[in-house]
Amino acid sequence: MKNVIGFVVLLLLAGFCFSTLGAEEQPPDLAAFNTIMIDELAEESDITVSAGPITLVFTVKPYDRINKKYHAYRITVHSDSSIFDYVKDGTDDNEIPFFAPGTGMAAARSGYEHLVVNNRANHYLFYEKESEYEQRVELMGEEDGILLVQVSFDTLYNEGEQTDFSSLSGVTLYLVVYYDENLNTIVENGEYKKITLTFE
Repeated sequence: MKNVIGFVVLLLLAGFCFSTLGAEEQPPDLAAFNTIMIDELAEESDITVSAGPITLVFTVKPYDRINKKYHAYRITVHSDSSIFDYVKDGTDDNEIPFFAPGTGMAAARSGYEHLVVNNRANHYLFYEKESEYEQRVELMGEEDGILLVQVSFDTLYNEGEQTDFSSLSGVTLYLVVYYDENLNTIVENGEYKKITLTFE
């Protein structure tokens, strides 16, 4: 499906009147719609969105159990920036408390119901083509074996309490997004984002 990913991204950006992305800024047009293009962000990014549901868009290779190619995005959310300190170039992800084996949070058959604040676990997001279950992310397009996917959240789960995103005005969350693209378990430049997300 030639140029599908580029086309879909351009369609999104054109639809939202996209302007040039700064080094550490989320485009205000997309931010107004609470759509965050992960691949386009700088390694450290401060983003402000309106209080309401958010959608994360990113590219990933298919999750392949048969060939043990476990391509997945891992997202950890916390209430302070201390999680940023663990993620550095050259670090073995097995040594990171929220990315180590066994830290991926279980999801419902239809995916994660909430964005969960937990500095000892991660949202384990993948798309498996041959799956009997519903996917944890939504497929938007594919090109040359690379998938364009998105996932949306409208509620936050923190310390046993569930809160609608529409009630998060003034709240700041800290996210580490990690994709071990070459599956070598080593954190490398370009494989992670440290995001400070503020709801206005």
